[in-house]
Amino acid sequence: MTQCCIIMPLYNDWPSAEKLIGDIDRVIAGWDRDVTVLVINDGSRERLAEPADLGNDCRHVRTLSIVELVCNQGHQRAIAIGLAYAQSLECFESVFVMDSDGEDPPDELNLLREAGRRFPEAIITADRVSRSEGWLFRCCYWCYKLLFRMLTGVSIRFGNFCHIPAGLLDLLVHYPELWNSLSGCIKKSGLPREGIDSHRGKRYFGPSKMSFVSLVLHGLSAISVFKEAMLLRVLLFFAPVTAVAGVAAAVSGATVFQGGASAGVAPALLLSAGLFFALAQVDAILFLLLIHRLSNRAVRVQGPALFWRDYVKAVTRVL
Repeated sequence: MTQCCIIMPLYNDWPSAEKLIGDIDRVIAGWDRDVTVLVINDGSRERLAEPADLGNDCRHVRTLSIVELVCNQGHQRAIAIGLAYAQSLECFESVFVMDSDGEDPPDELNLLREAGRRFPEAIITADRVSRSEGWLFRCCYWCYKLLFRMLTGVSIRFGNFCHIPAGLLDLLVHYPELWNSLSGCIKKSGLPREGIDSHRGKRYFGPSKMSFVSLVLHGLSAISVFKEAMLLRVLLFFAPVTAVAGVAAAVSGATVFQGGASAGVAPALLLSAGLFFALAQVDAILFLLLIHRLSNRAVRVQGPALFWRDYVKAVTRVL
């Protein structure tokens, strides 16, 4: 029987993980493969009284293990470490990634699995078509997606909820961008991808464990994956603006020196010249940052495949 793995990062949310594992056990009842669940404990401060409680009601999950990280690494790095650990075991036909709080509906695992059968050589992502959050969050999220598209030139409709075949997992864990963002790494890598419609679920228990600052950093981490493209696009935006300011300063200056200036031309000249030099400095800084980023390609940067062991304290098998 073939094997697959479900990876879920966790931070201080053991009740949700316990319920989710029970729901996963129900969903996979008809699967013709052995299923391993890996809970990536990202340095939770809340202790789990009895690890065996996580698998109390499981009848179909073959193996359940808790991967203890040495300290809190953050949501995306925990996923990267979990993927690298699963890949190192070399026994899974495919890997699923999902959040442990219930917002990735476990019933949609079947949709990802079926799509994986139709497209065995592609990563299957859960593309969001609806969300369960309030209007304020949805408004902010829309603004973020617009900013993402403007800065990077690409759009991303999916998050971490996905299905990755073993052959592509072997490649994915060597991308250094995986440390920052799974979705961004998948998009930038150009690896084959297919999407399914997904509806964001609601948390099982309590408010999100991710603070507002962490949420903002999470979004910026995805943008950072495309840092070279972002710097170039911002530079190309400021370049014509700088040129227009320079032309305005030149025209104002010529008018003043020819003696045909009115009382309001001198302030306009100062304003245009000041704007020109300020924007020119911005252009220079952006250009130097872009060159610096491109020069870093000569520096050997590695993905989590080589370093995941440095972040794993212990692996506890529950089932």
